[in-house]
Amino acid sequence: MRRSKGHRVIRPLPSVVGVVLSLVDQFSHADERSLAASGTACLERCFFESETAEVLRPVWLAVGNGETWLAELRTAVESLLSALDEEAAADARASVGPLPSAYTKEELLDWAAHCSAAALEFHQRVDGVEPADDVVKRYLQGDTKGIPPLTQGELRRQSEILELLAGEAAVTGLRPVLELSTEGKRVLRAAFSRRARVTNRESGAL
Repeated sequence: MRRSKGHRVIRPLPSVVGVVLSLVDQFSHADERSLAASGTACLERCFFESETAEVLRPVWLAVGNGETWLAELRTAVESLLSALDEEAAADARASVGPLPSAYTKEELLDWAAHCSAAALEFHQRVDGVEPADDVVKRYLQGDTKGIPPLTQGELRRQSEILELLAGEAAVTGLRPVLELSTEGKRVLRAAFSRRARVTNRESGAL
């Protein structure tokens, strides 16, 4: 697929024999490495305001290395949580969910799906929409009717990451996945910056 200079090509949602796959479908087809990387990417965006690059670097490096990855993940999560105040840490811990206890598809699937839903819920809040479990579940199953813009972007980003992990990133490495996740953090930072400017203008008008 061609890329125009300075612009990332928007990929179509992946499909099998012409049938568009939902995130639930993509998760079910993903292997352990893909699930570990997908969950790590969602975790990175949930902590977008933190300096996650260095903290999560050992986690990314160990993505395919079973027990090493599990240990690095636990260390990184505790480091990220320890930098937050008590209330923020409690919210963040809920987003992270129970960490996988083993590097198995079942454990990794549960964790990656939890992180996926948490990232979508977070984007809903940024969109100004109160999250609802049934709505997020609907998005994950492929029904995106009424989905707000930032949440739609995050859903597509997660799908593209899983597609990359099943394709070129399985051979060439995780760089394109990291680039997509970093792009997601930039989108969130820009959204919060816009919100802050609007709030400041409104405060100044009072």
